[in-house]
Amino acid sequence: MANETQVTPESGNADAAQPVSEAVREAVESGRDTADQVRQIVVDLFSGKRSPVTSARDAIQGMLETASEIANRSAPEKAESVVKNIIDGIGTGLKSVAQTTQDAVQDATARGQRFATEDVERAKRDLSSIGEILVDTAKYFAGRVSSETGSAYQSTKSHAEQTMAAAKPVVASSLEALAKHPIQTAGEAAGTALRGSQLTAGALLSFVSGALAGAAELLDPDRRKKSEEKTSSGDSADPQS
Repeated sequence: MANETQVTPESGNADAAQPVSEAVREAVESGRDTADQVRQIVVDLFSGKRSPVTSARDAIQGMLETASEIANRSAPEKAESVVKNIIDGIGTGLKSVAQTTQDAVQDATARGQRFATEDVERAKRDLSSIGEILVDTAKYFAGRVSSETGSAYQSTKSHAEQTMAAAKPVVASSLEALAKHPIQTAGEAAGTALRGSQLTAGALLSFVSGALAGAAELLDPDRRKKSEEKTSSGDSADPQS
């Protein structure tokens, strides 16, 4: 089970990264809130909607390559904005995933519930992978500054560093919450299957995936507020909602 977040060329990550890169390109071309769309793409990676979590690192690397490609084809006055929006989406997406994991663990702990050992260990590996992605993203733009002369890379280097740094404390606190969580042993799980204080294997991952896939507004107070306002003012506007 070790190193599940590490990926190999044989694991098909190129196939997983390609549709993600296309989604990023479509987000930029749509003219809508690019950062928010990219954030949702990243969240989808970890909710299992696009590809296994194990390929998230390669998929996000593909997103960075796409950002550079789009910037190089954009007008100079737009290039910097395009790249920064994609950086913002990646950073907030990763931060959302980490925060959701932390919330799930803290809620279970407060209720006196314990996740299965395998759940907690996998969540730790996923969070460690997110930490690596944050470092990768900052390094990517630092490397481009040394090889590119465009002003977009000079400006986005510090923006990438600041954005990824802002997500690191959430990853760290999520890992800390997991480390403190009183996990159940295999013997406890078998002997106390009917006790309400026990959570079966897959409970943590199911909770996090469900929160990420089904309720994006829960991760974004502004979006939640807009959703609530829309619901209260226009319930009859969409008969199929």
